[in-house]
Amino acid sequence: MIMKTHGKIALLTAVLLCAAIIAGCGGQDQAKKPKFPEKPLTYYSWNDPGSSGDQFVRAICKAAEKQLGQPINIVVKTGGNGAEALSEVIKAPADGYALSHYASSLSGFMSMPGFPYKPDDFEAFARVQEKNYMLAINADLPIKNLDEFVEYARKNPEKLRITGSRVGGVHHQIAYTLAKKADFKITYVPAKGGSEALKNTLGGHVDGIVYTPIDMLQHVKSGKLRPIVNFTSQKDQNYPDVPLITETKYKFDPMYQINGLMLKKGVPEDVKAILVDAFKKAMDDPEFEQFLIKADTRKGWKDPKDFQAEFVREYKESKDFMTEMGILK
Repeated sequence: MIMKTHGKIALLTAVLLCAAIIAGCGGQDQAKKPKFPEKPLTYYSWNDPGSSGDQFVRAICKAAEKQLGQPINIVVKTGGNGAEALSEVIKAPADGYALSHYASSLSGFMSMPGFPYKPDDFEAFARVQEKNYMLAINADLPIKNLDEFVEYARKNPEKLRITGSRVGGVHHQIAYTLAKKADFKITYVPAKGGSEALKNTLGGHVDGIVYTPIDMLQHVKSGKLRPIVNFTSQKDQNYPDVPLITETKYKFDPMYQINGLMLKKGVPEDVKAILVDAFKKAMDDPEFEQFLIKADTRKGWKDPKDFQAEFVREYKESKDFMTEMGILK
């Protein structure tokens, strides 16, 4: 009887010891998991206050705060085509608390001489939004569709003045690509921003504009602008009759604006994984989904590695374009 009791005690001791070891291992795993975030994060934005980029930043950060359990403070620094904001991220520790904005236009900024940073300095980790671009013209022009636009441009070399963002930017690339594919020449007139470009088109100072469809909608409805072609791969809900560039005989790969987030290179993988998960879930937040509908944009998630590769590719394409245009030597 005593032997049996000792046997039971030994067995119970062994079971408890195994349980303790397993619990200890679990505790070690828990200890390895980062306690992140333990304080507010800071998002350094280079977008002008009130711009579509600024609205995107505020909408996605508001949704992500619910996932992270910490506020995301937005600090706007618009100097140097984004360099001022990015410098704050670079100066901060690579701990995941400093974020910034990625947009396709940033690749163009980085390609310009003297810009202090390159894609390899950062990690693009959350590809959130895609925005359409469209060509529209002043409705006073005797042009009704893309074929007539091309015919007019061929008969009047360099007479058509098309506006958009700065020289070498994505608007310029789109206008140039269309002209190259359709074999005509235009004069590109850069503006300081979309609002100025739109104002110049409506005032007749230029003939057409490459811009976001939602920002031109009221002027299309009023009859002041005429939409010609959409440069993305999906029909715009407000412009069902406007052809996609891929549907035309001048077709080329869709071009659109990407909005997302990036970090300083070197943030620990486990911390980055928490941020990736939080912002991916934030995209399904009802308020953010309503923002996308109102802004006439769509979700555009990609795996972080694919997103970073896209960042590098857009940078190279922008650099090649500016070299071809003689902007870079």
